[in-house]
Amino acid sequence: MNKLSNQLKALVEKAKKIDWKKVDKRRVSVGVTVVALTLIAISIFNLQRNGYLSDTTGEPKPADDQLNLSYRHPLTGTLSENPVDRPQVYAVMVENSSDAWPQAGVEQAFLVIEAPAEGGIPRFEAFYGADQDVEKIGPVRSARPYFIDLASIFRPLYAHVGGSSAAIAQIGSEEDILDFDEYYNQYQFWRAADRLAPHNVFTSTELLAKGLKLRYPSETVFEYDLWEFKDDVDLVDRPGAVADMVINFGASVYRVTWKYDREANTYKRFEGTTVQAMEDGTELTAHNIAIIETNMQVLDFIGRLSVRTTGEGNGLFLQDGKAIEVTWKREATTDLMRFYDKDGKEVKMNAGQTWIEIVGSLNQVD
Repeated sequence: MNKLSNQLKALVEKAKKIDWKKVDKRRVSVGVTVVALTLIAISIFNLQRNGYLSDTTGEPKPADDQLNLSYRHPLTGTLSENPVDRPQVYAVMVENSSDAWPQAGVEQAFLVIEAPAEGGIPRFEAFYGADQDVEKIGPVRSARPYFIDLASIFRPLYAHVGGSSAAIAQIGSEEDILDFDEYYNQYQFWRAADRLAPHNVFTSTELLAKGLKLRYPSETVFEYDLWEFKDDVDLVDRPGAVADMVINFGASVYRVTWKYDREANTYKRFEGTTVQAMEDGTELTAHNIAIIETNMQVLDFIGRLSVRTTGEGNGLFLQDGKAIEVTWKREATTDLMRFYDKDGKEVKMNAGQTWIEIVGSLNQVD
């Protein structure tokens, strides 16, 4: 195919150099022939490129379902023909108060961790691979200590806008993540003119990549743990009727409902009674949902929280239309959170997006 392409380019260049005014009538037919052959060759090339003809080796172009998809992306589990190295990870704090709706870019994160902040208003921590192209992420908000602990799973570039005093003190001594505060890296963020502060700060994977190179030019990608992935169960093996899963974070507007879509084998997210969608209209869905119970404590009159993110605890896991009881475990802040069924077997993930919902008690889950 490359050889044919080079030949086409050579013919076109040769035709450009001919001074047709100096060519006699006997040679006009030669020029016409060259042009005609060039056009025919270009047509053949386009047919081959679009799969209508076999390539120059004579082998038919395989269909998508016949490709040798023997590798999985390390973060999403999606299948590919070639191995994929573990990319640098970006963790972005995304606001989820009603004043911040609709957000942008959350639907493209390979992992979203949701936990309450002050006043029972939940906040997102969205994780992206450096191999993704996400044009807009946000609104970006401030850091909290437990989100820093959770970000350490992937030792990422951690994007936020300031933070609580405890979070700022912690991140300054953190060795497992790369701090990226908007206060000191304004050019890697922007403030949207159609939003009111403080709900107007956004970033993108392109800007984060530039910021990483400028701020940490000598850093290499840290090693991090990975989940094991599996194939979706067949449609005939998926349950026909599945009850909704409701998580009560506080006010009714922040009552999260996950509804199962049997055909897509995904869960659609609702805030209150409305499906949660991004700025571009894309609805939030998940392929795996872990709901974990852990210790929480209110620290001050503002309502700042202490949240335990290591050790183990009870939980629920939603996947393939089923909800099972699990135990979550995480020994250290740099360890991946893993989930085990009642027989002690680790739960494998479906390829796609995973959500981890953190609550103080499973009694918050209907």
